[in-house]
Amino acid sequence: MLFLSADNKILVGSVAVANIAFNKLVVARFTLDYWKTTSEVVAEYNNDVRQPKHADGRDRFNFNIKLARDQNPNMKFGISLLPGMEPGSSASFIGGDLVVVPKGSKRVNDAVDFMKFILSDEVQVEGYAKLLNLTTRADMVDNKYFKAEPLVQDVAKALSVGKTPYTLTFFEQINSPQGPWLQMLQRAYYTDDPIDQIIKDAKAQMKTIAAQ
Repeated sequence: MLFLSADNKILVGSVAVANIAFNKLVVARFTLDYWKTTSEVVAEYNNDVRQPKHADGRDRFNFNIKLARDQNPNMKFGISLLPGMEPGSSASFIGGDLVVVPKGSKRVNDAVDFMKFILSDEVQVEGYAKLLNLTTRADMVDNKYFKAEPLVQDVAKALSVGKTPYTLTFFEQINSPQGPWLQMLQRAYYTDDPIDQIIKDAKAQMKTIAAQ
């Protein structure tokens, strides 16, 4: 099992090892240049008592691979916007979260104050940009933290062209037990219908719901 650490700088791995002998040496070998060169890290036995015990009789070992550029100076990568519909144009998807104030709430003013705080210049720069997270406001991308990171500058360009898809019928399309999304998954899992036809039917149903 592999996953990124919270700061996206370390690749954390967990491996199950057959308990053939008490003494074990577990090593993870990896490459950053398509196996032209390799590196190794020694895994450590996971003796965290908070983790549930496994019934397969295998020991768990964890290893960390540092991905920070100062740890891997030869690692090179680039960032580019998604191509747009027209030649030479760019597009991007920007995810979004909803902030909803329930009807009848007695804390509307608190909600408004919170949004003003989150969108303030200081929080956008010192809270978001300082951690190299994209700012919510496009006019805040011109800051000292982004200027020091060329790759982040490229990512920030997405704010000017990015779109967050939305629909007023999200529940009917996705969350409803009778909706086309769940029906599509059920057909894919439990029938022998062609997958292309299943997806085509789901798209048609979603478009019908969206047009209502």
